Amino acid sequence: MADHALSLIIDHEASIMATRYFSAVAVALVFCDHCLTSGDEIQFIWMNTKAGSGNRAGFLINRYVTEAMVAYVTYMLSGMAGGQTDRVCQIFIWLFAIASTVFVAVSHFLIISRLYTLWDRRKIIKWILLGSFGVTISIAMAFCILAAHQVQPFLVYNPLLHMCTFTQKPWALPYMLGALTLFDGFIILMTIVNALDRPHHTQADVVTALVRDGALMFVGLFVLRFINLMMAIFGNPSNCFVTLSTVWAVCCIVNSRIQLRVENLRFVRYTRQPGESSEDVEIHQLAMLS
Repeated sequence: MADHALSLIIDHEASIMATRYFSAVAVALVFCDHCLTSGDEIQFIWMNTKAGSGNRAGFLINRYVTEAMVAYVTYMLSGMAGGQTDRVCQIFIWLFAIASTVFVAVSHFLIISRLYTLWDRRKIIKWILLGSFGVTISIAMAFCILAAHQVQPFLVYNPLLHMCTFTQKPWALPYMLGALTLFDGFIILMTIVNALDRPHHTQADVVTALVRDGALMFVGLFVLRFINLMMAIFGNPSNCFVTLSTVWAVCCIVNSRIQLRVENLRFVRYTRQPGESSEDVEIHQLAMLS
């Protein structure tokens, strides 16, 4: 057993160390962002009567459940989990799969809600977004559960590293990540089409609209998921999970900030001051959205 654990360390030393450090980075990111936005959270989520119980529940899942899971994943993969067993690692991967499915569903629903608003709440866009969302989440959920089941026999606790390790990657994992990556690409396409669909005087106006609508944010999420997908396809078993917790953490931060921005608009009602035109009010509202 010790020889096998030592052999695994030698073969995948770089990936193992990268997994440890990226997991630590993920924890640092989510908790630093939590501290930076805690004031806005209290004001716009918990003290805001316009937020609603549904939005609060979504924020609770997106931020607090994700933070708890990122911390748990870091504990299991960082070398701090001493005295564990293979069974504990197997339970860990099931918890990770379930939490991932819930998080992906909530985070993508928040994103398509934002996109639906950009399209002026058109009925046909609503059905397109909901239909694509339902198909994507169903596919991702099925392959996520399948991947968690496939990896069970190859998930072992390494007593020398004090962490759970994977000796073989599940073939279903790239399909799950691929479905999410394609959906992110679809969101980017819909954002671009929306910007082009509006009346603009110059190309610069289109670029400005894209930036205001969060296109750069969507592109950033797409790049992160694409990197994760490539590592799952071409990397070794350890590579599959190197950036997964970091991608999850960044998605959590982005989605939390989107919701805080939206609830900020609910909370703050810009009142028209004497001498101001309706155009001034519109410019102010657009500035808050950007």
